[in-house]
Amino acid sequence: MSRMQNTIRNAAVGVMGQAVVLILQFVNRNIFIVTLGREYLGTSGLFSDILSMLSVTELGLGTAIIFAMYKPMAENDNRGLAKLVRFYRTAYLQIGSIFLGIGLLLTPFLQYLIKDGGSGVDHLQIIYLLVLLNSAVGYFFSYKITLLTVAQKAYISSLVTIIFRILQSVLQIIILLLTYNYLLYLCIQVLCTVGTNLVCSKIAEKSFGEIFEIKDAKLPKEEKRALFRNVKALLLHRLGSFFVNGTDNIIISKFLGLAVSGVYSNYRLVTSSVCSFISPIFDGLTASVGNLNVLESREKNREIFEKIDFMAFWIACFCSSCFAALMNPFIYLLSDRDASYLVELPVLAVIILNFYLGQMRTPVLTFKNAMGLYWQDRWKPLAEAAINIVASLFLVNRIGFIGVLIGTSISTISVVLVVEPRVIYKYGFFAPVRSYFKRYVEYLLVTVLLCCTTYAVTNVLVQDGGWTGIFERLAICLVLPNALLLAIYWRTERFHYFLGVLLALIRKRLPGISLAKRRKKE
Repeated sequence: MSRMQNTIRNAAVGVMGQAVVLILQFVNRNIFIVTLGREYLGTSGLFSDILSMLSVTELGLGTAIIFAMYKPMAENDNRGLAKLVRFYRTAYLQIGSIFLGIGLLLTPFLQYLIKDGGSGVDHLQIIYLLVLLNSAVGYFFSYKITLLTVAQKAYISSLVTIIFRILQSVLQIIILLLTYNYLLYLCIQVLCTVGTNLVCSKIAEKSFGEIFEIKDAKLPKEEKRALFRNVKALLLHRLGSFFVNGTDNIIISKFLGLAVSGVYSNYRLVTSSVCSFISPIFDGLTASVGNLNVLESREKNREIFEKIDFMAFWIACFCSSCFAALMNPFIYLLSDRDASYLVELPVLAVIILNFYLGQMRTPVLTFKNAMGLYWQDRWKPLAEAAINIVASLFLVNRIGFIGVLIGTSISTISVVLVVEPRVIYKYGFFAPVRSYFKRYVEYLLVTVLLCCTTYAVTNVLVQDGGWTGIFERLAICLVLPNALLLAIYWRTERFHYFLGVLLALIRKRLPGISLAKRRKKE
């Protein structure tokens, strides 16, 4: 099967399944807000961010090993893969144990991370322990499941994950409606996480049994040395990632309280849910890009990157336009028409900006990881983290909630946007980066224009504040931004490349179309 077919299959399974999960997730959140309230929402977000801090114990080892697996997988070298899998298993058993140990040691100090000590939340420590257990489970199974990703079969693990996520959402909704019990709600989450990992592990064992049967494979010292060089760089990247993405909720909870953190968590849920809808598309590309990097020229890699970058822009621009028109009206209904859950327009604009910057970074990270370019910008995440924390702490005391979000924007624009593209162009493509920055400015200006246009048009045409109004706004969002993007880019090679891919997929799924075309030619 070709790289393109694997990519399409991996992405299609993830996207279609995530659509069902997304609907259930928002129903779940609506019931959560009505039954448990803002403080529990804030607690959930805070504990997730604390555990993202602990995830630095992973050191980036998994990413480094996945990169090392692309070559033996492309060459069908089972012994080479067995060496890496056995090393991965040993390391992750130790890392998972350390993660649990440090997490347990933090338990007595939770109250100091919350403005009011968490007085509005019952069983705070038990809630934290359940969230900790749920986060730790993956460490003990991932060494097997990773093989599915490297072999471009991520659609299998995606399908299993989606089935368990649907089961989890349904059971959690029932628990909330019948018991109002957050502890039972979390127990369902833990059980479904364990089930997902167990099933995926069994499938991996069956698919790659010959690799797991090789018991005497041992990673040579020189290969370990090369691996740990990347691990050192990835540790810095992980630390930086936490301090940028994981500290916002902690700062908000400490300086502004759990209620404000609960308000923000709704907006994070919307953006992260859309990201989880988009991520299967790029997750489906990762292994294919790794294979491409091993077998194809730098010129070919750059050509594919620029086409993927255009696809990321189209998706990010469309989603940002939808957020501008739909986010506040949707959250108003999600929170049972409680206006205290809404943020003002300037805050919403910064939330959308941070989402857009993150999505536009995805193609760069996909190629950077596939090429193993971790060492070249190892100090970048520390600079990014320092700027983010200093800016957020400075601004939160002066302009409040929006200051924390602006701190993230400043660090991303001043460091990430400047450094990461330079690394892949200089060390990956061996080409000047000017063309990338020129495209980026163009894409950003187009996105701002479309967001403003979509926001203005929907507010003029739609007056209904209920679900009817949401569907009217959605209909406008589906047509207007895409029509404007089509008008701007329909003549470009990048657009026609993906149009060709889409038509090829349709013909593959609907053979009658290609048969009719052949008859017409005859």
